[in-house]
Amino acid sequence: MADPTTYDEAVVETLRKRAVQSAILIDDSFPSYNDLLVANDPAAVRADFPDVDEARRLYALMHKNRIVCDIENSVDSVDTDFIDKIRKSDLVVLDWNLKRADPNDSEDAVRLLHGLSTSPHFNLVIIYTRDDLMEVWTRAAVRLRSGWREKEAWLDGVDLGSDRDPDELIGKLDPDGRVELITDEMLRQYVLGGIKGVSGEQKLQLGLFNDHGVPRASTQRVLEAMIHRRALRAHGAPEDAGEPRAIEGEAEGSPPYLNAGSVFVCMMKKAQEPMADEAGILECLDKALVAWKPSVLQLLVSELQNELEHRSYAFDSTLMPSNLLKAGWMFHMLREYGNGEKVAVDSLVASLNARLAESIEGSIQLQLEDPNSRIMKFGRVAARLSVEAMGDISNGTEIEVVEAAAREAGLKFNDKHDIGSEVLHALNEYLSSDVFRGGHMTTGTVLCSEDGKEWWMCVTPACDMVPRMSSDGFSWHAALHPFQPVTLLKLEPSTAKQSLPEAERGTQVFASTAGKQHFLRATHAKMRQPRPITWMLEPQRIEGGKPWQRHGFVFKEMGKAAGVLAIEERKVFAVSQLRPQYAARFLHLLSSHQSRIGVDYARFGKPADEGTEDGAKGDRAAA
Repeated sequence: MADPTTYDEAVVETLRKRAVQSAILIDDSFPSYNDLLVANDPAAVRADFPDVDEARRLYALMHKNRIVCDIENSVDSVDTDFIDKIRKSDLVVLDWNLKRADPNDSEDAVRLLHGLSTSPHFNLVIIYTRDDLMEVWTRAAVRLRSGWREKEAWLDGVDLGSDRDPDELIGKLDPDGRVELITDEMLRQYVLGGIKGVSGEQKLQLGLFNDHGVPRASTQRVLEAMIHRRALRAHGAPEDAGEPRAIEGEAEGSPPYLNAGSVFVCMMKKAQEPMADEAGILECLDKALVAWKPSVLQLLVSELQNELEHRSYAFDSTLMPSNLLKAGWMFHMLREYGNGEKVAVDSLVASLNARLAESIEGSIQLQLEDPNSRIMKFGRVAARLSVEAMGDISNGTEIEVVEAAAREAGLKFNDKHDIGSEVLHALNEYLSSDVFRGGHMTTGTVLCSEDGKEWWMCVTPACDMVPRMSSDGFSWHAALHPFQPVTLLKLEPSTAKQSLPEAERGTQVFASTAGKQHFLRATHAKMRQPRPITWMLEPQRIEGGKPWQRHGFVFKEMGKAAGVLAIEERKVFAVSQLRPQYAARFLHLLSSHQSRIGVDYARFGKPADEGTEDGAKGDRAAA
C-alpha cells in the first residue's frame, strides 16, 4: 500500500482503512443470515425486510473492502451483554430507529451509543437513517454528554428575587413544559462549548433580569437550569449528577459528526430508493474523520494500536518466557503465597505484567529503529504533512510557534491568555510522567496533600518499596514490617515563568489535579540541592473525596511540638508516576546530595550569578 501523500490520506489510512477489520449492520429492516437461511420464499423476505437490497449492497461493499461483516436486526434489550458484543466490531452501521412498531423511538440506538462511548474499545459508528440528521445529531450529542441536572441542583438556595422558590420561577418561565425559551440550536452550542458557547447568552441573561426580575448575580444559573431542563424534557436525557463528558463535533458539517469518549459517530441520510453504489457510506465516514482534524499524536497512537492488533504477540516465541522462566515465576509466587504475603503476590503479578509489557515495547522499539518499518514511514509522513499544513513558521518566535500549534489543535485563546505556558506544561507532563494507576508506591511516585498545597516525590529505591518482609532479619526494614521507611523529596511549588526556562535541567516536576496545572521544583532555586525527608508508610490504603484522590497513603511524620519530638499522621494521594528514566534521575540526584564531601574555602566578593547575601551564604551549606 502506497504511503499517504496528504494529511487527509494519512487520517483515512490509519483511522479507517487499517483500523476497521470487522463491521456490523444494525437495522430492523435488514435480514440476518439466519433469516435468509430459514426463508423458503424470497417474496416473504422482501415483505418482512423492506431494505433487503440495501443490506445486500452494504454487505458486498464491506467484503470488497476486506471487512468481515455481520447483520443484527433484532434488539430485544440494549444491556451490558449486547453492548459487549457490538463493541467487538470496529465499525457499526446503525439505524436510528430499531423498533418498527414505533418509528419515532430512538432509545435503543441512544443507549447503544452511550454504552460504546464508555467501553475500552474505540468504535466508529455510521448512523444510517431517513430521519432528519440535525435532530439525530442533537439527541445523540445531548445523551452522550450526560451530567444533566434538574432545577433543584441549580437553583436551591439561590436568590431568585421576590422571595420566589425554583418551582414558582420555572413555572413562570416554562408554563407549558416545552421549554420554548431554549432552542435546540442553543442546546447544541451548550453541548459543544458550555454556557459561554451559547450565542446571545448575555442577551438572554439580561432578559431574565429585565423581564422576570431575576437578580443579575443569579441569571447565569437560571439560564443553565433552563438549558438542562430542555435536555431533560425534550430529549429524554436522564438526570445524572456525574461530570459531563466533553463532546467534539459539527452538527452542520457535511456530514455531521461527533466524538464522545471512545466512540466516533457520523450521520448519513438513507436514500429513498436503493442506490446503485453504496460506496458513499465509507466516503461519508472518511470525510467526517478528516473534518474532525485528529492531531498527529492521535494518528501515531492509532498506528501503534493497529500494529499491536495486527501482530500475534501472545504467541511470539521470541517474546514469551522460556519454560524455565515460567517455572521460576511460578516458584516465586508459590513461595509468597506460602508466606501469606498476598500484597507481595499482587506486586509480583504487577511486576510480571510490567516485564511482559517491556518485551512488547522492545519489539516495537526494534521497528522504531528501522527507518523502513511501517510505523516509522507512517510517522514521518504524518508529522511532515501536519507541519506543512500550518504553513511556513520557521522564522517565528517561540510564542508565535506555540500559538500556531494551539490554533491548529483547535484551542481557543486571546491575547491575555498565557496559552504557551499551558501547552508547554501539558507537553512536559506527558514526556516525563503518567497518571498513577494504582498498586504500591515506588520510585518517582508524585504525592500531594489532601488540600493540594504540599507535594512530595518518592525517591526510595524501587526494590525497597515492594510491600513484603525483608529477607534480612537484622535490617531496619524487617524490624518495622509491615511499616516501611520511605525517603521523599519535598517539592516546592513554582510558576511557569520560573519552571519552563529551566525545564531541560531535569529538576522540575509537572503535575495536574482536576484540570489544574502545577509547576514544581525538586531543588533549592540557588543551592540546587534537594530536600529529602523520611516518613513511615503504614500498610493501609485510603481514598479521598475528589476524583484525583483515588490512591491514598498514610504516613507517620516526625515533627516538633513544644520543643519535643512529636508523631503526626499525614494523608497523601498519588497523583502521577514519573517514567522510569525520569524517576532514576531524581534517585541519582538524591544519591549525589547524600554523598557530598565538605570542603572549606574562603571567598571574597559575590559570584556573577548571585546577587543577594542569602545566595552567598547558601554555597557553603551546599558543600
